[in-house]
Amino acid sequence: MSEYPPIYALVPHRAPMILLDGIENETEDSIVCSVTLHAGSPFAENGRVPVLVATEYMAQCVAAHAGLRAFRRCTPIRIGYLIGARRIDFSIPAFVVPETLIVRATRVWGDDSLGQYRCSVELAGHPVSTAVLNVFQGDIDQRSGQREVAL
Repeated sequence: MSEYPPIYALVPHRAPMILLDGIENETEDSIVCSVTLHAGSPFAENGRVPVLVATEYMAQCVAAHAGLRAFRRCTPIRIGYLIGARRIDFSIPAFVVPETLIVRATRVWGDDSLGQYRCSVELAGHPVSTAVLNVFQGDIDQRSGQREVAL
């Protein structure tokens, strides 16, 4: 049994858009997740998943990190936004079903509202996609409609 809560408890998505299977490891500033691709995986078509989906795997890995931090502090899981991606590199055109991928995200800088993560998706121990993701997490005041940044 895993020492971590299930991904669906940490990432504010619903099936079938929860793409990761679980958390493998984490530290204060990093997280390692996994996803096993199969014929019924979202975005799988003709035995392949386009490598562009790796960007979402990485973003959900970042969300799992933020969600796990909130979970441990007993605070609400908040929605996050991918506000930018830099240095994106895809070294393969697609993932072939079945494959198990390891997704890593390491916080470069930031706090609970705004940050930057260095991310990768690995296949058989080798990075096949990398990116630096800029993320924002905040709340919207339902009365005024104004964005409130929780620090």
